[in-house]
Amino acid sequence: MNIVLAILLSFFSQSFQSNIIEEESEFTIVVNNIEEIKGRILIGIFEKEEDYPKEDRMFRALAITVDANAVSGSVRLPKGEYAVALFHDENDDEICNTNWIGIPREAFGFSNNIRPFFSLPAFDKVKVNVVQDKKIEISLMRIF
Repeated sequence: MNIVLAILLSFFSQSFQSNIIEEESEFTIVVNNIEEIKGRILIGIFEKEEDYPKEDRMFRALAITVDANAVSGSVRLPKGEYAVALFHDENDDEICNTNWIGIPREAFGFSNNIRPFFSLPAFDKVKVNVVQDKKIEISLMRIF
């Protein structure tokens, strides 16, 4: 009896894991409008509004070496809504360098190419729905 139970549990476990994998989608982010071919693009993917855009609360993180004027990277994500915030870490110090009033000195971007107006764009404005494989493009911008 224990052998039959073990076989059934093993089958159920494998079935369950297969369903989890099928529920994930390939999420590709293309970053363009790169002015300087150096450093890395650091990307934060946020699943919840209350986590956005806190660096220590990212759902997934991605770093892409800049070797062209456009680069891309992919991650697998469960179906859902996500916000993407990124910046071009030109000096490779892993910090989005800002001026004395907090405006980024390095190029940055958000999903849906939302341009901030005096403050960080709201989660609802930058979220994207990922229900199947999805590719988005984000153009880097500078305030000054």
